[in-house]
Amino acid sequence: MTRPVVALPRCAAGTTVIELSPFVRSAHLLLRNRLMEEFMHQCGLSSPLTKVIRRELVVLQAAIYELDCFGEENWEIDTSRLAQLWQAIRKASSGLYDEGVMAAGLGRIEEYQDIELQLRRGRQIGELEILSFYSKKTCDVGLLRDLVLSKMDESSENHILAAAWGYFDLVSEVIDDIYDLREDCVTYNGNRLISAGLIHGLSFACNEYSRLLEYLAGTAESQMSSLCDGLRTEDLARKVYWQAAAAAKQGLRLLRRARVSTLLEVLLVSERRAA
Repeated sequence: MTRPVVALPRCAAGTTVIELSPFVRSAHLLLRNRLMEEFMHQCGLSSPLTKVIRRELVVLQAAIYELDCFGEENWEIDTSRLAQLWQAIRKASSGLYDEGVMAAGLGRIEEYQDIELQLRRGRQIGELEILSFYSKKTCDVGLLRDLVLSKMDESSENHILAAAWGYFDLVSEVIDDIYDLREDCVTYNGNRLISAGLIHGLSFACNEYSRLLEYLAGTAESQMSSLCDGLRTEDLARKVYWQAAAAAKQGLRLLRRARVSTLLEVLLVSERRAA
């Protein structure tokens, strides 16, 4: 997708306006929407360290977004350009974090990239198991959270928080596909909801996503009930699961109302584009 360049307000000195690249802007938005600073504070990072890590994560995520944009805008993949984009990602991450954590996270991004490249070979993402697909689609945010955790001492408390935030990210990925219907019908890296509609029909796709969102909301509520009261970490995790359940229910309402007609319209546009 094309992301607009945004200008920040004038500096106090009066004359210079700083412009952010569309990828940096999108990275800032992602960290804000996924409540990354709240996650860092919950994990016990100080405010100064949170600011430093946030800047580093924005640089890394911007490089990942440039890779993502390349796939969205190009059906024929120039392998030399793809290699350059991966080199930029590795440069953005070099020396900042635990190499094992970084390698594992980048490996998950490559695994998801392979799903998108398979679209060029005729495999439709609407055929992929839905929960597994969205678990893989959280790869970039999952890497960012793992990098934050790598700055902390190993503790069961932080792993409880990480599990809750990972669930929040999973729900958010599903919701993003509902919100991005119109936008995604004109890009090459697919939207699974659109793909499922094209393969199986509108009714099947809506029912499949309704069942998924009901399951996600119910599981989040079950996790809330399983956590102990009065313990700081578990109280924080309960709040995150509550946010995930609320988001899933919102997505369900969205899917059942006006977006059904929007989806039908998008499917027709996508079908004409594919023909």
